[in-house]
Amino acid sequence: MPLTPYHVGIALLIGVLLYKYLDLYSILVGSVILDAWPFTVLFFSLPYRLHGISHSFIFGILVAIIISLVRYKFNNFLKSKKNLKIILISSFIGISSHILLDSPLYKDMVPFWPSSFNPFYNLFSYSDIILFCIVSFILSGVIFIIKFRRKFYK
Repeated sequence: MPLTPYHVGIALLIGVLLYKYLDLYSILVGSVILDAWPFTVLFFSLPYRLHGISHSFIFGILVAIIISLVRYKFNNFLKSKKNLKIILISSFIGISSHILLDSPLYKDMVPFWPSSFNPFYNLFSYSDIILFCIVSFILSGVIFIIKFRRKFYK
């Protein structure tokens, strides 16, 4: 799902459900950051694959580390007390959700690079995954309102 907001749905759901234990910012950034490569390929008409190793778990770990270090530097600005370990886990959860949502859809995905094996390809249809993302987004909104309604009325 290059350049789509659909990845945010499942990231928000995980983030809202596990808000006390994870870092919502890192999950959200992790869930969309991998599409920077497909965006660049499409925008500049580059002769490269849209996904490839940029959507692999090994690459995802490297990106999660970078996201985590940058996010940790913003702890004071965000008035957050999340430690680096929680931020790293949250980043990787966001990135993993992205990889797992895209893997069933695209033949050029290599989630277990350097192996070209993709056991998820064609496991679900595009419409199934889009529906899952939309339902996750709506459900996260409902849970957010229920969980945090006391803060709205103070």
